[in-house]
Amino acid sequence: MAERMLKVNEVAERARVNPETVRRWLRDGSLRGVRIGPGRGSYRIAESEVNRILGMPTRTLGDVFAEWMRNNGRTEDELRAELGASPEQFAALSGSIVSPGMMVMVAGQPSYGPFPSPHAIEEIANRNQIDPAALTRVIKSL
Repeated sequence: MAERMLKVNEVAERARVNPETVRRWLRDGSLRGVRIGPGRGSYRIAESEVNRILGMPTRTLGDVFAEWMRNNGRTEDELRAELGASPEQFAALSGSIVSPGMMVMVAGQPSYGPFPSPHAIEEIANRNQIDPAALTRVIKSL
C-alpha cells in the first residue's frame, strides 16, 4: 500500500517552518524526499519521513486494529464485519500508514494530535473501498 506523500508546503505547515527551510532540509539530506517532474521539479515527502524529523511515531492501521481488538475484546472477524471489509481489503488496510495528523489549535498555534486527519482517513477508506464513517468510528473509539 502506497504511503501518503506530502508537498513541501504541507510539510512546512506541519513543522511550522518556512517552505524554503523544508527545501534546504531536502537539499542537505536531513529530510528525504522524491523530486517530481523534470529539472527543478517539486518534491514529495513520505508522511513517515515527516514524522521522523518531527519525532512523531509512525503507526499502521494494523497497529490501530490490534489496539482496538485488545481494548474491545473483539476478534479480527468482528472488526472486519464492523468495517464491512473482505479479508483482502482488511490486509491492505492493515498496511496503511496512519501517522498522527489531526490538526488542533493549541495556544493559537496548529498542533497535530494522536489521530490521522479526517482527510487521511477518507483517502485510505476510499482507496480500499471501505466506508470512511466505519473506519473513523473504529479509529476514534480507541
